Amino acid sequence: MINLVSYPVEINSGKINNMFAGFDDVNIEFKREDLSVFSIGSGPDNKILITLSGDYLGVLFVGEWLYLFATGINYIYDNSFKIISIDYSSPDTEILVNGDFIESASVGYINYKQDYFVETKLVNVDNNAIRQFSETISDDGNASGEITINVNNPVNYLESDILDNSGLVSNSVNRFKVMYREVWRENQTEVFILIDEEPIYILYNAELNGIEKINNKLEEPIIWDGYPFSFSLFHSLENNSGLTYEATFNEMDINKNNLTTENFINTFKTLDFGQMQANFTDKTTELNENTRYINFNINAFVLSDYDSLEYSSDYAI
Repeated sequence: MINLVSYPVEINSGKINNMFAGFDDVNIEFKREDLSVFSIGSGPDNKILITLSGDYLGVLFVGEWLYLFATGINYIYDNSFKIISIDYSSPDTEILVNGDFIESASVGYINYKQDYFVETKLVNVDNNAIRQFSETISDDGNASGEITINVNNPVNYLESDILDNSGLVSNSVNRFKVMYREVWRENQTEVFILIDEEPIYILYNAELNGIEKINNKLEEPIIWDGYPFSFSLFHSLENNSGLTYEATFNEMDINKNNLTTENFINTFKTLDFGQMQANFTDKTTELNENTRYINFNINAFVLSDYDSLEYSSDYAI
Protein backbone atom coordinates (compact mmCIF):
# COMPACT_ATOMS: atom_id res chain seq x y z
CA MET A 1 0.00 0.00 0.00
CA ILE A 2 1.00 3.62 -0.30
CA ASN A 3 0.19 6.49 2.05
CA LEU A 4 -0.24 10.15 1.26
CA VAL A 5 2.66 11.97 2.96
CA SER A 6 2.47 15.51 1.59
CA TYR A 7 -0.23 17.44 -0.26
CA PRO A 8 0.55 20.94 -1.57
CA VAL A 9 -2.64 22.65 -0.35
CA GLU A 10 -2.29 24.14 3.13
CA ILE A 11 -4.91 25.46 5.55
CA ASN A 12 -3.64 28.07 8.02
CA SER A 13 -6.03 29.75 10.49
CA GLY A 14 -8.95 28.76 8.29
CA LYS A 15 -7.38 30.23 5.13
CA ILE A 16 -6.93 27.77 2.26
CA ASN A 17 -3.67 28.21 0.34
CA ASN A 18 -4.35 26.27 -2.83
CA MET A 19 -3.21 28.56 -5.66
CA PHE A 20 0.09 27.92 -7.43
CA ALA A 21 1.97 29.65 -10.22
CA GLY A 22 1.87 27.97 -13.62
CA PHE A 23 4.93 25.88 -14.53
CA ASP A 24 6.19 25.73 -10.95
CA ASP A 25 6.54 22.31 -9.34
CA VAL A 26 3.40 21.30 -7.44
CA ASN A 27 4.25 18.02 -5.77
CA ILE A 28 2.23 15.29 -4.09
CA GLU A 29 4.34 12.86 -2.09
CA PHE A 30 3.53 9.24 -1.26
CA LYS A 31 5.32 6.65 0.87
CA ARG A 32 5.07 3.05 -0.27
CA GLU A 33 5.17 0.18 2.25
CA ASP A 34 4.13 -3.16 0.71
CA LEU A 35 4.27 -5.38 3.83
CA SER A 36 4.98 -4.79 7.52
CA VAL A 37 7.90 -6.65 9.07
CA PHE A 38 7.20 -8.71 12.19
CA SER A 39 10.86 -9.23 13.10
CA ILE A 40 14.44 -9.31 11.80
CA GLY A 41 16.73 -12.10 13.00
CA SER A 42 19.81 -14.10 12.08
CA GLY A 43 19.52 -16.93 9.55
CA PRO A 44 21.98 -19.50 8.14
CA ASP A 45 25.47 -18.12 7.45
CA ASN A 46 24.46 -15.00 9.43
CA LYS A 47 22.17 -13.84 6.62
CA ILE A 48 19.17 -11.59 7.32
CA LEU A 49 16.02 -13.54 8.21
CA ILE A 50 12.82 -11.52 7.74
CA THR A 51 9.64 -12.72 9.45
CA LEU A 52 6.22 -11.63 8.14
CA SER A 53 2.86 -12.38 9.76
CA GLY A 54 0.81 -14.44 7.28
CA ASP A 55 1.24 -16.76 4.32
CA TYR A 56 3.14 -15.15 1.41
CA LEU A 57 4.10 -18.26 -0.55
CA GLY A 58 3.27 -17.54 -4.19
CA VAL A 59 3.57 -13.82 -3.54
CA LEU A 60 7.31 -13.54 -2.94
CA PHE A 61 9.73 -15.48 -5.13
CA VAL A 62 13.30 -16.76 -4.73
CA GLY A 63 15.76 -14.86 -6.93
CA GLU A 64 13.83 -11.60 -6.96
CA TRP A 65 14.74 -8.48 -5.02
CA LEU A 66 13.06 -6.68 -2.18
CA TYR A 67 13.75 -3.48 -0.31
CA LEU A 68 14.03 -3.69 3.50
CA PHE A 69 13.67 -0.89 6.00
CA ALA A 70 13.82 -1.86 9.67
CA THR A 71 15.15 -0.16 12.78
CA GLY A 72 17.01 -1.81 15.63
CA ILE A 73 18.49 -0.19 18.72
CA ASN A 74 21.78 0.74 17.08
CA TYR A 75 21.34 -0.11 13.40
CA ILE A 76 18.94 0.63 10.53
CA TYR A 77 18.45 -1.80 7.66
CA ASP A 78 17.95 0.38 4.59
CA ASN A 79 18.85 -1.44 1.39
CA SER A 80 17.78 -3.86 -1.34
CA PHE A 81 18.47 -7.58 -1.02
CA LYS A 82 18.07 -10.68 -3.18
CA ILE A 83 15.74 -13.41 -1.84
CA ILE A 84 17.56 -16.69 -1.08
CA SER A 85 14.68 -18.77 0.33
CA ILE A 86 11.05 -18.52 1.46
CA ASP A 87 9.41 -20.76 4.06
CA TYR A 88 5.92 -20.73 5.58
CA SER A 89 5.12 -22.22 8.97
CA SER A 90 1.78 -21.07 10.29
CA PRO A 91 1.23 -18.30 11.15
CA ASP A 92 4.42 -16.70 9.72
CA THR A 93 6.48 -16.53 6.53
CA GLU A 94 10.27 -16.44 6.85
CA ILE A 95 12.34 -14.88 4.08
CA LEU A 96 16.13 -15.32 3.94
CA VAL A 97 17.90 -12.58 1.97
CA ASN A 98 21.47 -12.14 0.82
CA GLY A 99 22.54 -9.54 3.38
CA ASP A 100 24.55 -9.65 6.59
CA PHE A 101 22.62 -9.73 9.87
CA ILE A 102 23.70 -6.91 12.18
CA GLU A 103 21.13 -6.84 14.97
CA SER A 104 17.52 -7.75 15.70
CA ALA A 105 14.69 -5.40 14.76
CA SER A 106 10.92 -5.47 15.02
CA VAL A 107 9.75 -2.27 13.34
CA GLY A 108 9.90 -1.91 9.57
CA TYR A 109 8.55 -2.87 6.16
CA ILE A 110 9.51 -4.43 2.84
CA ASN A 111 8.72 -3.46 -0.76
CA TYR A 112 8.58 -6.51 -3.00
CA LYS A 113 6.12 -5.76 -5.84
CA GLN A 114 7.84 -6.05 -9.22
CA ASP A 115 7.27 -3.82 -12.27
CA TYR A 116 5.52 -1.42 -9.91
CA PHE A 117 4.27 2.02 -10.80
CA VAL A 118 1.75 4.61 -9.66
CA GLU A 119 -0.56 6.05 -12.31
CA THR A 120 -2.28 9.38 -11.77
CA LYS A 121 -5.12 11.25 -13.43
CA LEU A 122 -6.56 14.72 -12.96
CA VAL A 123 -10.23 15.37 -12.24
CA ASN A 124 -11.91 18.59 -13.34
CA VAL A 125 -13.66 19.92 -10.23
CA ASP A 126 -16.16 21.92 -12.29
CA ASN A 127 -17.75 18.93 -14.05
CA ASN A 128 -16.01 15.88 -12.47
CA ALA A 129 -14.67 14.90 -15.89
CA ILE A 130 -11.49 12.81 -15.77
CA ARG A 131 -8.82 14.37 -17.94
CA GLN A 132 -7.19 12.24 -20.56
CA PHE A 133 -3.69 12.97 -19.24
CA SER A 134 -1.93 10.58 -16.91
CA GLU A 135 1.55 10.12 -15.54
CA THR A 136 3.38 6.94 -14.60
CA ILE A 137 5.80 6.97 -11.66
CA SER A 138 7.98 3.86 -11.59
CA ASP A 139 9.27 2.48 -8.28
CA ASP A 140 10.26 -1.15 -8.64
CA GLY A 141 10.37 -3.98 -6.11
CA ASN A 142 13.89 -3.14 -4.92
CA ALA A 143 13.13 0.55 -4.31
CA SER A 144 12.58 2.47 -1.09
CA GLY A 145 9.12 3.69 -2.01
CA GLU A 146 9.54 7.47 -1.93
CA ILE A 147 7.15 8.63 -4.68
CA THR A 148 6.78 12.25 -5.83
CA ILE A 149 4.21 13.28 -8.43
CA ASN A 150 4.46 16.72 -9.99
CA VAL A 151 0.87 17.47 -11.01
CA ASN A 152 1.88 20.72 -12.70
CA ASN A 153 3.92 19.13 -15.47
CA PRO A 154 3.12 21.36 -18.48
CA VAL A 155 4.35 18.87 -21.06
CA ASN A 156 2.04 16.03 -19.97
CA TYR A 157 -0.96 17.84 -18.56
CA LEU A 158 -1.70 21.46 -18.72
CA GLU A 159 -0.23 23.02 -21.83
CA SER A 160 -3.00 21.71 -24.07
CA ASP A 161 -5.54 22.99 -21.56
CA ILE A 162 -4.34 26.57 -21.47
CA LEU A 163 -3.24 27.14 -25.08
CA ASP A 164 -5.55 27.14 -28.07
CA ASN A 165 -4.51 26.40 -31.65
CA SER A 166 -3.18 29.93 -32.16
CA GLY A 167 -0.89 29.69 -29.14
CA LEU A 168 -2.90 32.09 -27.01
CA VAL A 169 -3.84 31.46 -23.42
CA SER A 170 -7.45 30.33 -23.46
CA ASN A 171 -7.92 29.43 -19.79
CA SER A 172 -6.40 31.32 -16.89
CA VAL A 173 -6.93 28.88 -14.03
CA ASN A 174 -6.91 25.09 -13.87
CA ARG A 175 -8.88 23.60 -10.97
CA PHE A 176 -8.48 19.91 -10.32
CA LYS A 177 -8.19 17.06 -7.88
CA VAL A 178 -5.93 14.04 -8.29
CA MET A 179 -6.69 10.32 -8.64
CA TYR A 180 -4.10 7.56 -8.37
CA ARG A 181 -3.74 3.81 -8.48
CA GLU A 182 -0.99 1.26 -7.90
CA VAL A 183 -0.12 -1.19 -10.67
CA TRP A 184 2.40 -4.02 -10.58
CA ARG A 185 3.13 -7.32 -12.27
CA GLU A 186 0.56 -9.46 -10.46
CA ASN A 187 -2.15 -6.80 -10.30
CA GLN A 188 -3.43 -4.79 -13.26
CA THR A 189 -6.98 -4.16 -12.01
CA GLU A 190 -6.61 -1.64 -9.17
CA VAL A 191 -9.24 1.10 -9.32
CA PHE A 192 -8.31 4.78 -9.11
CA ILE A 193 -8.56 6.40 -5.68
CA LEU A 194 -9.53 10.04 -5.38
CA ILE A 195 -7.44 12.17 -3.02
CA ASP A 196 -10.28 13.80 -1.13
CA GLU A 197 -8.55 17.08 -0.32
CA GLU A 198 -9.10 20.70 -1.33
CA PRO A 199 -8.68 21.17 -5.12
CA ILE A 200 -5.43 22.49 -6.54
CA TYR A 201 -5.55 25.76 -8.49
CA ILE A 202 -2.89 26.42 -11.13
CA LEU A 203 -2.77 30.09 -12.23
CA TYR A 204 -1.40 30.95 -15.66
CA ASN A 205 -2.72 34.48 -15.98
CA ALA A 206 -5.11 36.77 -14.12
CA GLU A 207 -8.34 38.28 -15.37
CA LEU A 208 -9.54 41.82 -14.85
CA ASN A 209 -13.07 40.70 -15.67
CA GLY A 210 -14.85 37.89 -17.46
CA ILE A 211 -13.74 39.06 -20.89
CA GLU A 212 -10.26 40.53 -20.69
CA LYS A 213 -7.43 38.02 -20.41
CA ILE A 214 -3.67 38.14 -20.68
CA ASN A 215 -2.07 35.97 -23.34
CA ASN A 216 1.46 34.76 -23.97
CA LYS A 217 2.12 37.23 -26.77
CA LEU A 218 2.05 40.45 -24.72
CA GLU A 219 5.29 42.43 -25.04
CA GLU A 220 5.02 43.53 -21.41
CA PRO A 221 3.70 40.80 -19.08
CA ILE A 222 1.89 41.78 -15.91
CA ILE A 223 2.35 40.66 -12.32
CA TRP A 224 -0.83 40.91 -10.27
CA ASP A 225 -0.40 41.89 -6.63
CA GLY A 226 -1.46 39.01 -4.38
CA TYR A 227 -1.22 36.36 -7.12
CA PRO A 228 1.67 33.87 -7.45
CA PHE A 229 4.20 34.56 -10.17
CA SER A 230 7.28 32.68 -11.33
CA PHE A 231 9.76 32.85 -14.17
CA SER A 232 12.02 30.26 -15.76
CA LEU A 233 15.46 30.36 -17.40
CA PHE A 234 16.84 27.55 -19.55
CA HIS A 235 20.61 27.16 -19.50
CA SER A 236 23.04 24.89 -21.34
CA LEU A 237 26.06 22.91 -20.21
CA GLU A 238 28.05 23.75 -23.34
CA ASN A 239 28.14 27.52 -22.86
CA ASN A 240 27.85 27.95 -19.10
CA SER A 241 29.23 24.81 -17.48
CA GLY A 242 29.55 25.07 -13.71
CA LEU A 243 28.83 28.79 -13.43
CA THR A 244 26.88 30.19 -10.51
CA TYR A 245 24.01 32.49 -11.48
CA GLU A 246 22.20 34.98 -9.29
CA ALA A 247 18.67 36.18 -9.91
CA THR A 248 17.79 39.68 -8.67
CA PHE A 249 15.12 42.29 -9.29
CA ASN A 250 14.85 46.09 -9.29
CA GLU A 251 11.75 48.01 -8.26
CA MET A 252 10.83 50.91 -10.56
CA ASP A 253 8.26 53.69 -10.42
CA ILE A 254 5.71 54.62 -13.09
CA ASN A 255 8.47 56.28 -15.14
CA LYS A 256 10.74 53.22 -14.77
CA ASN A 257 13.16 54.99 -12.46
CA ASN A 258 14.81 52.61 -9.99
CA LEU A 259 13.47 52.68 -6.43
CA THR A 260 15.50 49.72 -5.17
CA THR A 261 18.10 47.60 -6.97
CA GLU A 262 19.67 44.13 -6.83
CA ASN A 263 17.08 42.58 -4.53
CA PHE A 264 18.07 38.93 -4.15
CA ILE A 265 15.74 36.14 -5.38
CA ASN A 266 17.74 32.98 -5.95
CA THR A 267 21.07 31.40 -6.95
CA PHE A 268 21.68 28.30 -9.03
CA LYS A 269 24.54 26.44 -10.73
CA THR A 270 24.70 25.22 -14.32
CA LEU A 271 26.25 21.80 -13.76
CA ASP A 272 24.26 20.41 -16.65
CA PHE A 273 21.56 21.51 -19.05
CA GLY A 274 18.43 22.37 -17.21
CA GLN A 275 15.93 24.93 -16.07
CA MET A 276 16.00 27.39 -13.17
CA GLN A 277 12.67 28.42 -11.68
CA ALA A 278 12.13 31.15 -9.10
CA ASN A 279 8.89 31.96 -7.36
CA PHE A 280 8.86 35.73 -7.06
CA THR A 281 5.97 35.73 -4.56
CA ASP A 282 7.85 33.52 -2.08
CA LYS A 283 11.00 35.64 -2.24
CA THR A 284 9.36 39.01 -1.71
CA THR A 285 7.69 40.05 1.52
CA GLU A 286 6.81 43.65 0.76
CA LEU A 287 7.22 45.96 -2.23
CA ASN A 288 7.70 49.72 -2.20
CA GLU A 289 4.31 51.41 -2.30
CA ASN A 290 5.39 53.38 -5.40
CA THR A 291 6.56 50.31 -7.31
CA ARG A 292 4.86 49.95 -10.67
CA TYR A 293 7.42 47.86 -12.61
CA ILE A 294 9.73 44.99 -11.69
CA ASN A 295 12.96 44.46 -13.63
CA PHE A 296 14.37 40.93 -13.35
CA ASN A 297 18.07 40.26 -13.98
CA ILE A 298 20.24 37.14 -14.19
CA ASN A 299 24.00 37.51 -13.66
CA ALA A 300 26.79 34.93 -13.84
CA PHE A 301 29.47 35.01 -11.15
CA VAL A 302 32.95 34.44 -12.65
CA LEU A 303 36.28 34.91 -10.86
CA SER A 304 34.86 37.24 -8.20
CA ASP A 305 33.19 39.41 -10.79
CA TYR A 306 29.84 39.41 -12.53
CA ASP A 307 29.37 38.87 -16.25
CA SER A 308 25.91 39.99 -17.25
CA LEU A 309 23.85 37.55 -19.28
CA GLU A 310 21.56 38.84 -21.96
CA TYR A 311 18.51 38.51 -19.76
CA SER A 312 16.62 41.47 -18.43
CA SER A 313 12.90 41.94 -18.54
CA ASP A 314 10.43 44.48 -17.19
CA TYR A 315 7.09 43.40 -15.73
CA ALA A 316 4.28 45.77 -14.90
CA ILE A 317 2.74 45.41 -11.46
